[in-house]
Amino acid sequence: MTRTIFILVIVAIAFAAGLWLRPHFGHDHAASASSAAGKQLWTCSMHPQVLQDHPGTCPICHMELTPVKSGDSHDGGVTIDPVVVQNMGIRIAAVTEGPITQTVRLVGYLQEPEPTHRDINLRVSGWIEKLYANVDGMDIEKDQKLFDLYSPELMVAVDEMIAARKQTGSPTAQTLLESARRKLIQYGLTDAQIEQFASLDKAPSTIPILSPITGHLTAKMVYDGAAVKAGDLVMRLANRHQMWIDARVFEQQYPLVQVGATAHASVTALPGRTFEGKVIFVHPHVDPETRTALVRIEIPNHDLLLRQGMYATVEIESSDRQPLRLIPREAVIDTGSRQIAFVSLGDGKFEARPLKLGIGGAERIQVLDGVELGEQVVTSGQFLLDSESRLREAIAKQTGQQLAAASPAPARPAAEIAKVHVPHTDDIVAAYLEIQAKLGEKQKADTPADVAPLLKAASMAAEHAAGDAKPLAESVVKAGKQMEAQSIEKQRESFIGVSDAVIALAKASPPSKKVGPALFVVRCPMAFHDQGANWLQTNDTIANPYYATEMKSCGGIEETLPLSD
Repeated sequence: MTRTIFILVIVAIAFAAGLWLRPHFGHDHAASASSAAGKQLWTCSMHPQVLQDHPGTCPICHMELTPVKSGDSHDGGVTIDPVVVQNMGIRIAAVTEGPITQTVRLVGYLQEPEPTHRDINLRVSGWIEKLYANVDGMDIEKDQKLFDLYSPELMVAVDEMIAARKQTGSPTAQTLLESARRKLIQYGLTDAQIEQFASLDKAPSTIPILSPITGHLTAKMVYDGAAVKAGDLVMRLANRHQMWIDARVFEQQYPLVQVGATAHASVTALPGRTFEGKVIFVHPHVDPETRTALVRIEIPNHDLLLRQGMYATVEIESSDRQPLRLIPREAVIDTGSRQIAFVSLGDGKFEARPLKLGIGGAERIQVLDGVELGEQVVTSGQFLLDSESRLREAIAKQTGQQLAAASPAPARPAAEIAKVHVPHTDDIVAAYLEIQAKLGEKQKADTPADVAPLLKAASMAAEHAAGDAKPLAESVVKAGKQMEAQSIEKQRESFIGVSDAVIALAKASPPSKKVGPALFVVRCPMAFHDQGANWLQTNDTIANPYYATEMKSCGGIEETLPLSD
């Protein structure tokens, strides 16, 4: 830690000296470069922003420093000898135009389609003499006997049809026969059954009720001998030659899933097999708790291997047919706070361009702004160019060319901040420190930090605060909500705003000694591509919350906040 403080003091002296010398030298860049050329500088290959005028070790990663080599540069870019470019293995690709395909991956469960369900309701009263469909789940073929029904009402209707058949030769008899047939159809008998009964001399004592579909028995409400009446639901059948997969899609993926899109499903119970289907339904509502919407995919099940309740993984391809400006994914350097790409200008010259990105596919990504069609972007070796660019930028800062722009504004002394009373300050700071500890520890899993205690404490403070105290609490609530429902990587970025809000609150309304033995304001100048970020902690062992697993000790204590009794 002593080494870190020493380096920060040296940097501050260098900045102050540069600010004093700048008016004397004006904007004479050539003189500055000439001055630097006669002085050997040393840097870290992992952290090129680290520069000093003597050999040693990097204060961040403790690697041996290497001497800075001279090289040409141009505004906003890097110039490298073409031979070196070839040795570095730099490859380029053109900015093109075309459609982009995205794959949406969902998980869900298999369901039997609702339209294939068939209820067996009686249209006459009677008794179940013999039940054939007597086991839930059993397979049933079309026209298979479900049960034998004894029904006096049905027997009378069959006898009427037989009597009408025997009275042949008159229009009245034919009318009675047709009427008797219609009645039996309305009672649920099939044409084949009616023809069979018409040839008998008298009605049978029981009438078999047949299955109208091929499927399986999903529910049974009767047993042998049960008394039934017209309108009773006695059993339910289902056909599973087609199956549904009910999956959930997150709201940010909602526009990518359209009815009619092709889907490929794999089932845990049948490894190695893929089933192709179509999206047949996308629910118009998003669940406010899970932030997901229902997506239903229909897939064939001709061999009946798929069963209700099975777990399935689905991939849906979404293709935007409109021509988009595209670059390869590997050309993008994503720092978290910004995205850049290096454009080849020819003759070994490369320029870093900030990008505004759109939708992304598996191999290419849309560029909304930053590069134009036909330009060449670097797809391999761009990280070496980025390192070289940052190194030369650091050298320029060291020699005074960009010193004024790079100099941080002096921190406002704590004594200048008006003191107010914010209710629940201890609860807010304690909840904040829990988040800081979670983000600052070595990460074993990418589990987001819990922001709920911080929001609860800050919301209570905002509700009961008055005067100048109220905006301080409200700013913590607003910043904390940015961390909700975010991945841990996004939470680290949003944690900058939370830290700034809590530091401002703690300076204006000092917490008590219950939060810890001390309260330090710590700053990492490297966080988020050298933009820098602050945070609070209760001990002097640096635990940087902005890095996942490495460089946890990057940072230095800037201020110790007073604590109330």
